[in-house]
Amino acid sequence: MSARAASILGLALVALAPLCALLFAGNGRGRPAGPSAAPVMESRAPTAQARTIGPGCVERPLAYGLTNDQAQGEQNERTIMSPFVAHPPVPKPGFYAPGHGPDQSTLFHALYHGYVVVRYSRPLAARVERQLGPALRHAAQPVVLVAGDRMPFAMGGLVYGRSSVCGRLGRSTVSQMSEWLRSARPRRGPA
Repeated sequence: MSARAASILGLALVALAPLCALLFAGNGRGRPAGPSAAPVMESRAPTAQARTIGPGCVERPLAYGLTNDQAQGEQNERTIMSPFVAHPPVPKPGFYAPGHGPDQSTLFHALYHGYVVVRYSRPLAARVERQLGPALRHAAQPVVLVAGDRMPFAMGGLVYGRSSVCGRLGRSTVSQMSEWLRSARPRRGPA
């Protein structure tokens, strides 16, 4: 690439960045977590914003897409909007056994494209597959069920702008998570 072409490209990026921020920021709301960041299952939102959806499960809004941390949200925005970052293909929706799930950057890319990612505690894999697997067919968005490491809860669902966390796995929480999957659409559609 010639120096002139590089200069023109650089000027175009500088000129378009504020417009992209205005169009995609949504009142200061950033984009999903970058490839190096793990999807955040619990927000740091004040508990006054948390809404209980039944015993054992809590739904929370996420102000900056996949986090309530503004600095992280802004970093995520820069990462996902960068034309210089190679993004992996989105994964096939469905259940993934422990050790066989997509990596963090692939999950991030799926979330950016409107997928729902449900993390479950590794010891619960067989029960999650058996009890939550059928809900995947009726979900509003493509769903990836993948094991999580060192989780302080049984399972947690994440879609752009919202999360649902269940402290234990029981009949009522499976029912609540299934219902959440049926209605878990991004708060605003990712580009």
